[in-house]
Amino acid sequence: MPTDAKITIELPEGVSKEEILKEIKNLIRLKKYEVDRGFNLLNDYDKRRALKIAEFVENYLKKHYPKIKFKIRLEYDDFEDEINVRIIFKSKLSSDEWIKILNEIDEAIIKNFNRDERKKIYVVSI
Repeated sequence: MPTDAKITIELPEGVSKEEILKEIKNLIRLKKYEVDRGFNLLNDYDKRRALKIAEFVENYLKKHYPKIKFKIRLEYDDFEDEINVRIIFKSKLSSDEWIKILNEIDEAIIKNFNRDERKKIYVVSI
C-alpha cells in the first residue's frame, strides 16, 4: 500500500537529486518482486534489465489477463549465467492456457525489447 513520506537528505557534492531519486526508484522496484540470493550478486545493469522485463510481464498479465493471480520471482542461475523471470501462477490454469500465455508474453517481449535488452533473460513459469 503506497504511503506518502517526506525525507530530507543532505547530499554530498557531486551527487544530484535525480541520481538519488533514480536509485530509490530502483530499490522500490527490486522490493516489489521476490529475488533469490544470486540475483542480488548481479551488477546494476543486469538487474535493471531484468526489472524492466519483469515490470513489462507484470503489466502485460494485468492488462490481458486481469482475473489471473500470479507473482513474479527473479532468479539468477550462475551455472548457466542467465536470469530467469519466473511467473508463479496462483490461479488454476490448463496446460494449454499456460503455454498460450507464455508464448504471448515471449512474442510481446521480442517485439518490445531489442536483443541486447533481453540477452540471457528468460521468462519461465511453474
